[in-house]
Amino acid sequence: MQTEGSDDIFFTVHMGWWNDEEEPLKKQWEKMEKLTKSLEKKDHTIWLMGDFNSLDNVKQEGYELICKSGWKDSYCLAEQKDSGITVEEEIDGWRDGEGGGAVKDAKRLDYIFCNTRKKVKSSQVVCNGKNYPVVSDHYGVMIEVED
Repeated sequence: MQTEGSDDIFFTVHMGWWNDEEEPLKKQWEKMEKLTKSLEKKDHTIWLMGDFNSLDNVKQEGYELICKSGWKDSYCLAEQKDSGITVEEEIDGWRDGEGGGAVKDAKRLDYIFCNTRKKVKSSQVVCNGKNYPVVSDHYGVMIEVED
């Protein structure tokens, strides 16, 4: 999506698990990289937002791949932030999947990444019952960016 009067481009994503047999995150990421590289040549700021099905504390998997590809995690850039936890309990897709027993712990699976370093004033989890009603087994992420 691109809003009128802005050079920013926004993607909402729902990535596969790292070890998914049919649609692994790594293969999906390769496609995303090809698409976004063509847009970067036109000086667009690109935002990737959504469920990345990738824990931020697991080495050599999705989150690390994305960050090593040059993408900036808005949560890490934020001057003010909360816990960042977007899943607080076991969720359907992870019961028998990649996360196993560790998935019962609170975790950060939903992110907003940007292709350039932006001044992020705040990052907060929303639709978690504290900031707006719960609407899904994943909570949302909302950031405020300084122009």
